[in-house]
Amino acid sequence: MDQYLLAQYAIHRLPINTPFPIGSVNCYFVEEPVPTLIDVPPHGTSFLAELRSGLKDLGYALRDVGRIIVTHPHIDHFGSAAEIAAQSGAEVWICREGAAWLENYEAELVEEERFSTEFLTSAAVPAAWVEQAASGFFELARELAQSVKPSRYLTEGDEVLLGPALFRFVAVPGHTPWCMLIYNERDRMAFTGDFLLKEVSSNALCQGPHAAPTGYRSLKTYTASLRKVRELGLDLALPGHGKAIESPSGRIADLLAFIEERKELIRYVLSKGSRTPFQIMNQLFPGLPSSQLFLAISEIMGHLEVLEDEGLVKRLLIDDSGFSFQLTPVAGKINF
Repeated sequence: MDQYLLAQYAIHRLPINTPFPIGSVNCYFVEEPVPTLIDVPPHGTSFLAELRSGLKDLGYALRDVGRIIVTHPHIDHFGSAAEIAAQSGAEVWICREGAAWLENYEAELVEEERFSTEFLTSAAVPAAWVEQAASGFFELARELAQSVKPSRYLTEGDEVLLGPALFRFVAVPGHTPWCMLIYNERDRMAFTGDFLLKEVSSNALCQGPHAAPTGYRSLKTYTASLRKVRELGLDLALPGHGKAIESPSGRIADLLAFIEERKELIRYVLSKGSRTPFQIMNQLFPGLPSSQLFLAISEIMGHLEVLEDEGLVKRLLIDDSGFSFQLTPVAGKINF
């Protein structure tokens, strides 16, 4: 069914290598009515060369691209948008609230690095680990994207014609506060970006107060978005990484179950006594490389925030900048 639909809509998946552990990013090229790229690779000669080669195989060139739609403002999904737009004149579309990352990438990256350092420090991550994680990622990130002025700012409910049918933009915050899904109701298919992936769970990344809405809780928000999309009854999801998902509802059910299991595991760890997020990370993910540190602490903090909101854990100040967590007396039975 998916191959028939992709042919009917003239949708082509172009996987492009990235320097990140996730591997390649899916850039989807839709031929009609406007040659459109849904997500583009990082900035860099080798990445654009792969994209050019993929378009050439379809009978197109980079100059033919008329529109770039960015599902969310991460560099492996928008990094080369400026260069592509400069060569082709393509419009660049993105969620209005996430547009600052495209408009002022360099400034946003500085703020993100500041937040990352403060966030990891508050999780009681040793200073040497914080420095190693920051230097590895942010030095690389500075080379992999350029600022670009969006042509259109998207909001939920906006529509776009792709192939023979209209697709609607649906807000699905959680991986970032600004993720959007591009949904076709007739055939129950959607481009899901990093919101829904087949082989790995999407990271509900913690966000700095300079960027996120007031009171934003990454994992709580992501869980709500999963339930929202489950109601759409998708038959086909085209993700930002990896292969198509032919049973999106089943995948969502698996993810919701996994989130609950991980929450129970963290409660079990805390049943042995108070722990910092860094200590919990070391128990759950021993031997984790520094490149994965922010992702792991984000996941753990996301669960701790949910447990905190439910009154099952409380936060303890251990010094001027760090926290630990312990179970509250009303935490109840732990199902593990």
